[in-house]
Amino acid sequence: SVATLAVWLFLFNGSGAVNKVLGPWAPDPSWLANKHLVMPLIAVYVTWKQLGFYVLLYLAALQNVPKELHEAALTDGAGRRQAFRAVTLPAVRPVTSLVILLSIITAGQIFTEPFLLTGGGPSGASLTPALLVYQRGIEQGEPDAAAAIGLILVTGVLIIATVARRVMERD
Repeated sequence: SVATLAVWLFLFNGSGAVNKVLGPWAPDPSWLANKHLVMPLIAVYVTWKQLGFYVLLYLAALQNVPKELHEAALTDGAGRRQAFRAVTLPAVRPVTSLVILLSIITAGQIFTEPFLLTGGGPSGASLTPALLVYQRGIEQGEPDAAAAIGLILVTGVLIIATVARRVMERD
């Protein structure tokens, strides 16, 4: 993460490569100093970082879809879209549930990206719960408040993950 974040800093800081390419269309203030753009930029980074793993999960799931089911659906008169909806999507549903669960857990523990890119700024715009736990517990010396925030974070992630799992696994 640290090495790729260094590249991200090179690309998106005030005099970064992206701003040079965009020229007069570059945002002012810059990407990492703009309170409206910093969190979407971090979200794009985290998505990009995790995307390869999720693609591998889906590729493995797609290889396990029985070809006989596709052939049977096509023989029964289903088109390619209907076969995709009736055969492929249900076959990869467990992987979709896993990817959603992992994404929820990852979102709850985002710390490195905002800490190294902005330190939680500008004006707290990129402050995540995990970064807030660090700031309160380590930097401000309030371990009781950090522990309470951590418990709320874990409980919130657990509730959201449980709801997502139930929605994904219902018939």
